[in-house]
Amino acid sequence: MNKHLRIGLAANDGGAHTQELLEAFVVAKAWLGVEASYVWENDERDPKAAVQAARRLADSGVPIVVGHLSAAAAVAAVPVYAARNMAFIAPATSHPHLNPRGWPGVLRAFGTDGRTARSMVTIAPPGEHPAICFERQAYSQALAAELRQRLEAAGHAPAVVEIADDTGLAALPSTVSTLYIAGIHEFCADVARGVRKQGLDCTISVGDDCYTPSFVERAVEAAEGCRISTQILSALLSENGDAPVQGYLPTSVIALTVALQAIALFPELNGAELGKAMRARSWNTPYGSVTFDEDGNLRGLSAISFIVDKGAIRHFRGAPA
Repeated sequence: MNKHLRIGLAANDGGAHTQELLEAFVVAKAWLGVEASYVWENDERDPKAAVQAARRLADSGVPIVVGHLSAAAAVAAVPVYAARNMAFIAPATSHPHLNPRGWPGVLRAFGTDGRTARSMVTIAPPGEHPAICFERQAYSQALAAELRQRLEAAGHAPAVVEIADDTGLAALPSTVSTLYIAGIHEFCADVARGVRKQGLDCTISVGDDCYTPSFVERAVEAAEGCRISTQILSALLSENGDAPVQGYLPTSVIALTVALQAIALFPELNGAELGKAMRARSWNTPYGSVTFDEDGNLRGLSAISFIVDKGAIRHFRGAPA
């Protein structure tokens, strides 16, 4: 790997998880011992901006892009990469329709909303009056739909409330037993604060985007007791189930380590062929050897749950004392 490698990175400027992506590039580059640089584009966590960012990355000539941490941005960018025959690895997007046409140039180094929803319900049983909060945003809507489907299949009739502003919280029933908040960590933190301000004493369950200290910092006291579900590579778990709170850093490291190796080994391959090559073999990473399934999804992820206890995110081993 003596050749200088160029790769594309895309995310929203200044985001909490964006820093994890940038740190992951440094880790992957150092671990591989390669000369590499990236072309950066700000997707603003917005579909229209993501399309423009993807087009600029395509024009830059990079063979592969890693990033688009927002579901809305990633879903919007994929058709651009497909049209320009570029490879793309999503290290954080769990949206079920990331790659609806099955284009082989797309891989996912994370899990899916269905698995997150199952974990969210498992660690926070619905009780008599469950409710789901969501906002008009791709990740939020997709996760809320998965939660609703799972709860209704179990015989529950959850109240489903779209939160557009502070007044939306008023639609939550005062008898809510468990509240499942589907959305990015900023939204979840704001809803949690609003719920506690209203005096609702319910269990709160949130998804993978809240697996970051930024969620606790924004929610402050309202974060206490919140259950967090995410998906982590099995190799990161200790014997007692603990794992460092690193958000999407590990999956970003995996995505970037694989991407850099792939373009070094197969410089002549285009996006679709490069995607097939990445599926066809195992890849060494700082977390051990990894593989992708035929759909391009990372194998070896484990659903794991956490609880905010005394201001810290800790492994959830059962009902808190």
